[in-house]
Amino acid sequence: MPYDWWVSAHDSVTHAFPIFRDASAEFHQAACAHAVPPELLVRERGADYCLSCLTIAGSHLRETP
Repeated sequence: MPYDWWVSAHDSVTHAFPIFRDASAEFHQAACAHAVPPELLVRERGADYCLSCLTIAGSHLRETP
């Protein structure tokens, strides 16, 4: 599954958000289940990455041919 890596203004950490998500959703949920309202989602990569998101996103890499 492809992800966008964006910063949550809640915790200032870069999380993995599925690319195929409902754009009209009230909250966007990261791979680690961290939920962020759209207005608190910074669409850029930060310095600190969520270890849970890295692990989850990395586990999907071996599924990709």
